[in-house]
Amino acid sequence: MTTVAGDDPTPWNLLHDGSIVRLERDLADQVSVWVDAPYVRARFSDGGTLFRLRLAACTEFTYTPFDEPPIIELAAIASSEPSLVEAQLDDGDILVWGSAGSLRMRYTSLVLELDTGTPIPIEELRRVVRSCWDEWRAHWAPTLAHSTIRTVLEGQPLRGALPALLEAWRAERTSELAKAIEIIDERTRGPAPVRLDGPDPFAAWCATWSTEPGAALAELARGVQASHVDAQAGSVVWAGLTRCLGALRDADPDPRIGRAIEEALESPIDARFRIDQVHPMTSFARPDDEPRFPDHALALLELHADGGTAARLDARADRLRGNAPELSDHLDDLATKLRARYSQDRVLSDEVAAALRSRS
Repeated sequence: MTTVAGDDPTPWNLLHDGSIVRLERDLADQVSVWVDAPYVRARFSDGGTLFRLRLAACTEFTYTPFDEPPIIELAAIASSEPSLVEAQLDDGDILVWGSAGSLRMRYTSLVLELDTGTPIPIEELRRVVRSCWDEWRAHWAPTLAHSTIRTVLEGQPLRGALPALLEAWRAERTSELAKAIEIIDERTRGPAPVRLDGPDPFAAWCATWSTEPGAALAELARGVQASHVDAQAGSVVWAGLTRCLGALRDADPDPRIGRAIEEALESPIDARFRIDQVHPMTSFARPDDEPRFPDHALALLELHADGGTAARLDARADRLRGNAPELSDHLDDLATKLRARYSQDRVLSDEVAAALRSRS
């Protein structure tokens, strides 16, 4: 029997486009999840129809439909039939985004089986899924994906594809290309830099930015989200975070920069966006003319935007409005400007995104 660690989202991504149809707590700490993924399941000729995932020591299993309260009762979650679109590790949990909501789970390990009881090693599932996507790519990819993305689907090494994808994104500014860059960056990302919690890790962060930009940006977003916990220490860390943002002001346009800042804005940092902290504002005095964190953040959001940025900023502004009114106002204003600049967009299809994630 092959187990998968509880911090590995791979099984959920391989079952992309499936849906959860049954849930059961077998023991005090084990949850069984039955997933309907017919296109993949049909490749296993044993007469069954579902996959079963056994989650050991499962301490959290919560489904949150968009714009609705969280659901923790397993039968109610199963009746909603949550879909599996994209999974990632999030603060020690497995977070799965679906078409109608998100699923958050915490468990120590996972065993994958067919519903007939046959264990399935994760590599066997990966091989079957890859076979499915190979057939799909041969038939449909030419009509659904940007030509630069098709070269990746056809076998170009993942890391080697980033320069061409970035060049295409800078010319076209579509969220299709940005999402492809994000997926490939996550698949090829190196180790994270020194954490931004220390007194002055700025030099180490800059060194990582020059070699592993995705890892550096992920740490920047994490550092912003964590900086509010200790107010006194946070002021020191915040100065370092502001220096990191300032170092990005000369970077070439890159969608990963804009998305890292968008992610950072989910933290409770509205105090950093008071109107006396944003330059230029004439009705409030500032102690000096040095750019503040919001000066950098808003400028970078604009510089590294594309056709999908305005809609994402609108959504964030709506979510933050009650607790962060100043920040919401700034995001609304920027979204209006970007919507006029990028009036058209092309999005990455779920099928192409899943095919990219399945690339070895």
